[in-house]
Amino acid sequence: MRASCSDAAGWLNAFSSTCATYVERGWCEGGTIRNQSAIGSIFGAPEMNCCACGRGNRPPAPPSRATQLVFVAAHKVDAAVTAMLTRLSRDIGRLRSRDAHRPWLLLFNEHPPDGATVDRWRLLDADVCTWSLEQAFHLFPKLERAYKTSSASGDLFFMDATYLQHYYLFHSSLAVWHTQFGASFPRLTHLWRVEPDVALVGIGGWAALLSRASKVQTDVLLPRLISEADSEPTYTHWQLNKAFTDRVPPRSRAWSLVCVGRYSLAFLLQIMWPQWAEGMLAYEEIFLPTSCLARSESCSVATFGALVDAKHVRYRPPYDCVEFQRGANARPGTLAFWHPLKDAQCVDRVHASQNDVSDAAWRRLPFLPLPPPSPPRPPPIAPQHTFVFRKRARRDELVHHASVG
Repeated sequence: MRASCSDAAGWLNAFSSTCATYVERGWCEGGTIRNQSAIGSIFGAPEMNCCACGRGNRPPAPPSRATQLVFVAAHKVDAAVTAMLTRLSRDIGRLRSRDAHRPWLLLFNEHPPDGATVDRWRLLDADVCTWSLEQAFHLFPKLERAYKTSSASGDLFFMDATYLQHYYLFHSSLAVWHTQFGASFPRLTHLWRVEPDVALVGIGGWAALLSRASKVQTDVLLPRLISEADSEPTYTHWQLNKAFTDRVPPRSRAWSLVCVGRYSLAFLLQIMWPQWAEGMLAYEEIFLPTSCLARSESCSVATFGALVDAKHVRYRPPYDCVEFQRGANARPGTLAFWHPLKDAQCVDRVHASQNDVSDAAWRRLPFLPLPPPSPPRPPPIAPQHTFVFRKRARRDELVHHASVG
């Protein structure tokens, strides 16, 4: 261990371990890893963050050239998640580009897994980033105070199930990921977050979608946008989130399902980060699109439009297998998102029935590579109190830009 080495400031993994924890438990000592089962991305990469585990002793890994990353957000690893990651990895591999990077599993987990579980996670076709509320609150202390106060008083949360209450801060997990792994992706511009009950079907799958999306610089892409004025009376979240919406002009208030979405790194670091840092809580269906619309001079928000068909994305009820099969096979060449789909075996069957056709058709299509990466630049630094917004992105023909209010 080099004398000049310093632990990464504030490092904490999903299981409440710090660099001191690794030393106290004898898992790392003097730059040598003693417990190989407690390292890697699953454990927050202590080998990259803690001097006792070898930080500074080994040459850094070559930085990724990826400009987009896809995150599957889950609470557990079941057959459906495993199959989804395998499909994603296969599709992304079709890009045949050094700019491509296999998917990430953004796994909410607050309890240390046993060795057998870790071994299974390491076999997934993905990098695994575990995260916890403690990590989010460690990064944003005011968010913890707001969450606990609102939860105790019942002023904000109206749902008993804890995981539903988390819909006020799920996307802060992307900030947790960025603090631990963002430096390895200096060219990153956009992040996709997808829930396991979302399916993408059509020729080329994620390879085709990522290739198309690489041409679109819009900050926020979501299935559809509905203004506050056009919302159904049954959508009660407007009244429940007035502490946030009252700060925003009525014309800038909109909501969308966020089961699948793409976000620019600038949006996450320059618009969402300072709000989390100030302890602002709002239901993410409103919080994400409205935050961007409120900064319309520097942030662009749009629906998926012609990029991918998202008209089959809805809140409920779940699509039954027959309806999904019929719809997915009616236009097999059309890229389309479907949600919610709870029958994982049905999704597998539809993908299997399209696999031969999709692969052959994808090989015949003109290859659309990702654009050349931008010149090297320092990793973006999350702002604390002073924010400089980038210029508005130019309007792209591939998407329909929102006009709400």
